[in-house]
Amino acid sequence: MRRAMEWDELADLLEYINDHHRFGKGGKHIKYVVPTIDTRTANIHAIEFHGMETRTFSITNENKDLDLFEWIMDWLDGKTQ
Repeated sequence: MRRAMEWDELADLLEYINDHHRFGKGGKHIKYVVPTIDTRTANIHAIEFHGMETRTFSITNENKDLDLFEWIMDWLDGKTQ
């Protein structure tokens, strides 16, 4: 089921990245996190990560049935590519 990310989940995600994946510390070496916010609902529908690699997660089109927060956490934990 498609589910956008809430603000409290974004805060949890940023804290997790800071602890485990920030640039120069290890993990995915993430330096920048760029959310796309729907101004109608204030939910986050896409996030870009920049660092050693660039990766974009968006719950539109072919990924419309995913939970954005869980999808990103699985990627950070190495459960998905």
